[in-house]
Amino acid sequence: MEYLNKLKKYLEENKAEYKLLNMDKSVATSTEAAKQMGERAEDIVKSVVFYKQDKVIAAIVRKSDRVDKSKIAKALNLTGISLCSPEETLEKTGYPAGGVPPLGFKATFLMDEKAAEKEEVIAGGGNDRTLIKIKTQELLRLNRARILDLRKEDGH
Repeated sequence: MEYLNKLKKYLEENKAEYKLLNMDKSVATSTEAAKQMGERAEDIVKSVVFYKQDKVIAAIVRKSDRVDKSKIAKALNLTGISLCSPEETLEKTGYPAGGVPPLGFKATFLMDEKAAEKEEVIAGGGNDRTLIKIKTQELLRLNRARILDLRKEDGH
């Protein structure tokens, strides 16, 4: 609950418009979560966390997409960025892997252009039993994400 409370505090302090979706039990996939909540699975996005020394980068993509690390490196003019392990994710974001929200922690946020096309998205809500549903424009207001093509193309 501490992660969820931290997220709620951030959202309230920033006067965010959102809805928390609480599940009865933890589920293995975001598709199962959407089904349990009566939501559309295609509206789910994930936050993939990378780092380079003390710089944290959160890439927000549709749940079905993979992130192309080289596109992030090029956009931010960085070399040698690394994908965070579950332990590093918790350390660098303050949220556990699998529940990382697309806002509410210190990072450079990047949002894939296909995810940004959605009117609203469903994302990690701080733990494995909570999701946040938020209008994309509200999310962008809060996390100030740059919109880029972040997807790994099929076959690469």
